[in-house]
Amino acid sequence: MQYSSEQWLSCCLLNGGLFPETLRARLIQKLMLTPLGPLLTALMNERQLQRTMGKVFGPDTQPSADLIQHFWELITYNNGRRALSINRTVLAYAMYYLFYNEFMIPDETR
Repeated sequence: MQYSSEQWLSCCLLNGGLFPETLRARLIQKLMLTPLGPLLTALMNERQLQRTMGKVFGPDTQPSADLIQHFWELITYNNGRRALSINRTVLAYAMYYLFYNEFMIPDETR
């Protein structure tokens, strides 16, 4: 087995996927849960992606224009915007989790 000598310098987990209670949904994410979601997805462009991703990354770790272009290519490849509806499902789960968390976890385990 061959191992790579590369090392990770950092890792960014988005959308509260690891700990839903840390989720701070952006306005656009909340709007994606409404009937406007498919329209917003259709109107999304690379410039908006760059602006949004710039707000997600830290001030010293901003994504390069090249990285944004690669993200955009991945999003738009093979009509990939349809896959953004998965984001709606993940966000809906996180919001559901946050709302019902009080009822799902017994007091003695908190």
